[in-house]
Order: sequence, then structure tokens, then C-alpha cells
Amino acid sequence: MITQRLCLFSAGLLLAATAAAENITPRLKLNGFATAGAAFLEEDSGGYQYMQNSYGRAGISERLNTKFDSAIGLQLDYQVNDSTNLVTQLVGRGQNQSSANGASAQNTFQVNADWAYIRYAFNDAWFARAGRLGFPGFMLSDSMLIGHAHPWVRPPAEVYANTPVPSLQGFDVNYRHDFGSWTLGSQLFAGSSDTSDSRLALHNTTSLYFTLENDDLTLRAGGMSFKLDNSVSLAPLPNLDARKYSHFVSAGFSYDNEVWLLNGEWVQQSVEDWPVDFNAGYVTVGHYFGKWLPYTYWATIDTMGEDRKTKGAINTRPASIFEQSTVALGLRFDPKPGLSLKVQVEHIHDIGSYDGIFRYSSAGAPFPGVGGLAGGATLPQIEDTNLYSFTANVAF
Repeated sequence: MITQRLCLFSAGLLLAATAAAENITPRLKLNGFATAGAAFLEEDSGGYQYMQNSYGRAGISERLNTKFDSAIGLQLDYQVNDSTNLVTQLVGRGQNQSSANGASAQNTFQVNADWAYIRYAFNDAWFARAGRLGFPGFMLSDSMLIGHAHPWVRPPAEVYANTPVPSLQGFDVNYRHDFGSWTLGSQLFAGSSDTSDSRLALHNTTSLYFTLENDDLTLRAGGMSFKLDNSVSLAPLPNLDARKYSHFVSAGFSYDNEVWLLNGEWVQQSVEDWPVDFNAGYVTVGHYFGKWLPYTYWATIDTMGEDRKTKGAINTRPASIFEQSTVALGLRFDPKPGLSLKVQVEHIHDIGSYDGIFRYSSAGAPFPGVGGLAGGATLPQIEDTNLYSFTANVAF
């Protein structure tokens, strides 16, 4: 079934690419992307999965995983008139849905409308959007799944594995102003989330972000506030019996002069009346050699305050405590425009006794990575490991 659905969606994407090339209507813009990836942990990872979440996404384990980084997408932008556009983005990804006790799994292929909104331009400086929009808290909010758009195999997990929800329902108001070689932008958002499995919801969400950019440099900073409601513990957030306000702030930069590539990002999240807050961030350095881009990055996530690590324990693990660091080496090769190949090796370390962003994959665990094993047995501990990844990416 997964193969059949993937083939149908791929065929639709190919037809869309052909239509885009032929430009059958000047009012309709079609863009697409696809990533085929493979990744695995080294053999002594002790039964853990990396970046597994509760929405059906299987993490990376010692077995070769060809689903985690693979994605295929299509963006359609229809111009209704000079000031109004209808935009949607469809993204298909492989899923591995487990039963409640983790004892069985079913492979599926899901296509989701990550974006579906109407855009209205008041003039050259102001525009507004309403509908389903991407989570606005990151530098790569608009290109998180587009592998060809960023240097790494995937955005650093210490920051991007903490995305509360992939999209939000609401509206935003945007402003852009050019002065000299610089452009100043702002984005004000209000709305809430819509999650199909009702495990996590963001209510009364507001955010404000500012961007300053020129040809080589982009700076972005801002913050969000929302009421968080979830029925199970989702990394790095606690299990909440009632809605609590959460505050999310972030800042980042990106510099690319086609010789050197430098970028970095920092995020901090706190939850009202909960002892666990976290900081996360990364820094990347790369240098272009023609079509080749070797790069390295360092990333970390840390729970704030030593006293907080003694609270919120569930059985043998403190709940929602996430600490780890990663040093990565990678190489990107662009043989043709719109095509890139990447290989990346990550050394994940300083995990300590809190398991980092790993989840124990034993079927006996009541929820992967949260609590102990059946019968009160102690979870095994992982201190460090290596992650090996490869992707082929296209965009048009």
C-alpha cells in the first residue's frame, strides 16, 4: 500500500513538473521538491531510536532507515488577481505507526497539506495571509523539509526536533521595507494548531518576528506565546493535565557569500508552572570549492538549571529532561542546478543519564523513552553514538 500511494503521488508530482515546464497557465506557479535518504546508527546504540516522535514517525536505529529523511512535495500558487493568491503545499512522507504498546507497526504513506492559505497584498510593503501556515519559530520554518534548500542532510535535531507542531491555523500580517541594500521584514501571527491525533494542541498562539537581510546575510529574531495542551509527554514538553502557557524565543543568522557559509540559531522554551525549560542551538561553518561544500556543525540542547533535573521523574527516568551535543562533518555536492547529494556523519555525545533525543524502542516500554520497562526494569543507558546519513535532493 505504501508503495502504491508513493507511486501515485510521485506520478502527480511528475505531471505537475511537466505542467510547470510547459507553463500551461501564467496564473499558476508549480514548484516541487523530493529527497531520498538513508540513515543508520552505529551498532552499539543499545536498542534506541533517534528522533522518534509520537505522531507515527519511526526514529533512526541500527537498521538502515530509508523513510526518515525521504519526502516529496508540491507547492501550488494560483494568482486570482493582482493582489490575491491561493497557496497550498502538499508533502508526502513515509510513516511507521505503532500500536499503543509498541508491539506492532504498520507502514503507511501520508500526504499532508502543510500549507493552505490565501494571500492578499495591500501594496508593495504590506501583505496578509490566512489559513494553514507553517510554524513560524525557526530560521527554516518555510523550508524545513526541502533538503535542497539547506546545507545539511537534515536541520540539526537539537533545535528542529523540538518543533511542537508542523503547522498552525490562523493569520499573519507581514511588512517589508527596502533601504539601500538591506530589507527589513516583520511577521505578526495569531492562531492555533489543528492536530489530527489530538495529542498536542497550541491555543491562543501569538508571535512576532523581525528579519533584516541583504544579499549575503540574514538576521532573524522574535518570540511566541501559546497555551499548550497535550495528553501524553512529547519531547521536550511535559504531560499537562491542564492548559499551560509556554513561551518560545529564538534568534538566528545565515551568511553565504558563495565562498564561506556560516549560520547559527538559538532557541529557548519554557512552560508555565513546570520546572523544565530548555536551551538549544547550533553553529555551522562551510567553505565552497566549486560544486563541493564541506561543512561542520556543532549543536547542543540543555535543560536549564541543575535543580530542575531532580523533578518530574517517571519511574527510572526524569521526564522531559533532554541533554546532548553533536559534532558533525558533512559534504554536499551539486552536480547540476536543482540537484544535490549529501553525506553526513554525526557524533552524538554528552547524553548522560537523560537519553537526549533518543527513545528506547523496546515493545515493553509503555511509551518510547518515557518511564521504565515492563516489570519496573531499568532502561539501558546510552552515552554516545555515531549517526551516518546520505541524501539525494531535487528541487524545481
